[in-house]
Amino acid sequence: MTVQYPPSYDPQKRRYSVSSESIDPLKLKDIKVKSIPKSEKVGALIKQTMKGNVLFKHLDEAELHEVIDSMDELDLPPSQTVIKQGDHLDQNHMYLIQEGELDVYYGSDIVATLTPGCSFGEIALMYGCPRTATIKTKTQCKLWVLDRNTFRRILMEESMRKRKLYESVLAKVPIFKSLLPYERSKVADALETVTFTDKQVIIQQGSTDTNKFYIIEKGEVICTKQDDLDSPSVFSLSLKAGDYFGELALLKNMPRQANVIAQGNVKCLTIDREHFTQVTGPCEEILRRNMGNYKTYEELIQALVQEKKAKTEIIKKPQTDFHVDFVDLPANRDEMVKYIIQNESEYVFNLTQLSGYKEAITQNAVSLKVSPEQVSKIFCNVTEILHLHQNFSKYLVQVENCDEPELGPLYSELAPKLNVYEVFANQYPESWKARKECSAHIEWTDFLMACHKEAGESLDTLLEHVYFRVFQIVALLEHLSELTDSLHFDKNLLAIALRKIETILHKIDK
Repeated sequence: MTVQYPPSYDPQKRRYSVSSESIDPLKLKDIKVKSIPKSEKVGALIKQTMKGNVLFKHLDEAELHEVIDSMDELDLPPSQTVIKQGDHLDQNHMYLIQEGELDVYYGSDIVATLTPGCSFGEIALMYGCPRTATIKTKTQCKLWVLDRNTFRRILMEESMRKRKLYESVLAKVPIFKSLLPYERSKVADALETVTFTDKQVIIQQGSTDTNKFYIIEKGEVICTKQDDLDSPSVFSLSLKAGDYFGELALLKNMPRQANVIAQGNVKCLTIDREHFTQVTGPCEEILRRNMGNYKTYEELIQALVQEKKAKTEIIKKPQTDFHVDFVDLPANRDEMVKYIIQNESEYVFNLTQLSGYKEAITQNAVSLKVSPEQVSKIFCNVTEILHLHQNFSKYLVQVENCDEPELGPLYSELAPKLNVYEVFANQYPESWKARKECSAHIEWTDFLMACHKEAGESLDTLLEHVYFRVFQIVALLEHLSELTDSLHFDKNLLAIALRKIETILHKIDK
């Protein structure tokens, strides 16, 4: 199974940001899954290919067989176009190659050749977006096809079931009870399944490999301890489905405190420190929330804080757990968005951050399939277009009384109906024409999609921390500001919160 790229092609230069339309979970049950018999050899080939694909790697044996049984066979002659770049018509299938080779075209250039064992079409299958490349058969080919409805019924229904299960399990773990529902959902999505056989040592006492935390989904384990290396292991306790182990080592990065051994076949959920920190924030934050229930964690927190101070030279910030009413800030997420749009819009829609944005686009104009002249025309009226967005956003909040979740959809729905862009198009025809021309190139639209996604995530991150992690917001926002791409002016949202919260912290500190 190989993907052969021409020497001139660099697949790392491409990045995509896509999203799928929502689907009613109740309707998934109405989708009928067909079953098409296959030989044992063919089933094994498809299974081997699917196991190497990120979309299917978490499926168990029963789920894999259900997907395999539902796949159709497709025989194609040479020079046959299977999918076409930008096409919406055939967005409902992905393909696995059993025999033959296919060429991948980006524009008129061949950028890769797919051989038996490869798959393609996953992005459109998952998100229902336009095809990102054209793929033609190079030789006679035999493919196996999975349609989108079947995929969503089997995989997404299972994903939702597992998420609910994992969230309920996480809620029972004492040190994670303080996680917000949003955080618990993120951790649940990041959990991976791992299996162990009878008598297999999962964790060894004294080990410094402290990267993972485990929750038992099926089976049972026993924990044993030794006073020293020469003494025998002594039974400590047994753990079963729903129990967990390894959490202190994960959070504190301390040596393992016991041996954990599988009793029979065991299936566990696991998450490593890197992913855990990405979705929940610094580990000492989780420990700090639980100080009331776990007094011993206070020492761990202090050790973590001291360890961080020793490794980094940062400005000391107040570490007190504050319990105050923030009259200076709105009371919830929706009101915060409205507040920003109504009262801080001149700061949010600031032009100072756009110089780097324009420079980056100009430097990459060739790869984005646009000309520097087009970029200049677009940015020559950027002040006017930003004020257009600003004023219409104010209109939605003040006149339509729009809540935050409705802001994006309502903006898209009402802007054309109210001819919001008509004035801009009439006053600045050259700039408007350049925008329309650039929008015809998928490279340009992919780039903008990525920008919008990152901008949205920065807002989400801001609002999460404004209301639920106030006591460490200053240090955290400074860190986020460093990580936020300077090309996106939405990082000013972080500065707004930073400014307000620093004022509050200074008042409390005095």
